Amino acid sequence: MLPRDVARYLETWAYHPMEREDFAQNFLSRRIALSADRGDGEHPAKRVFASLCGVPRGRPIERVSDLVALSEWLEPNARQYDPPGIFLPFQGGKRFTSQGVLLFEEDYRSSVTPRELRSYLLVCRDGYVEYGRQGGAPISGDTYYFYAPLVAWIQRFAAFVSNLRAKMEDGPEYAVVLNLSDSEDARLCALGHGWREPWEAIDPSWPPRCLEPRIQISHVSDADKGPGVVAKWFAERIANAFGEGEPRCFNHPQSQTPAELPADKVEFR
Repeated sequence: MLPRDVARYLETWAYHPMEREDFAQNFLSRRIALSADRGDGEHPAKRVFASLCGVPRGRPIERVSDLVALSEWLEPNARQYDPPGIFLPFQGGKRFTSQGVLLFEEDYRSSVTPRELRSYLLVCRDGYVEYGRQGGAPISGDTYYFYAPLVAWIQRFAAFVSNLRAKMEDGPEYAVVLNLSDSEDARLCALGHGWREPWEAIDPSWPPRCLEPRIQISHVSDADKGPGVVAKWFAERIANAFGEGEPRCFNHPQSQTPAELPADKVEFR
């Protein structure tokens, strides 16, 4: 259950309560592009949206007074984290908003104006952080979330939030919140080295399908726990939400850490 102050904050950004019809639909998340598999009459296209929210605990106050300095700090080449891989959106642009600084990556397949987005990162004056993007894809009519890349993304995000907190005077405690908005009947794929993909499995009932229409998992930061520990904590609970008992991206001899994934498996591409 979300702490009360975190829930109040997320309500502003359409992430609380989970039963709301517009869950995870704010002015940025609505612009995330459809999957590259744009569907057909039988299998309509989906967004398979995922987001991470870094929510500062306590009363909302202005914590960033100089947006230009924050913008300079938000340089993709300077913000690299383990496991290795591109973290910040870098191919679209950067702009100021009334809330703070926005980085985004446009989808150049998009024919609408303004273009749909592949990903975005918003860092607000009050310290709130939201990173949204495609979290998976529809494949042959089924919805899949990319498991190991999702865990790697969480690990980088936890490191980023820790760095941001250190820049603030009296930096607040943070809650990291994962949101998956289209999880009902979905499965996990990209499980890590050594694991077959679902469409390669002999047993058609494996891996299990998620029973929940949407998933929200929150973790209140702990100074004694590094990003890798936070990532493993999330990995176990994501696996549980999709009917699995163990985090497969960690429990195979060839897959001890998401950092060992092939480069083309780390990102949501």
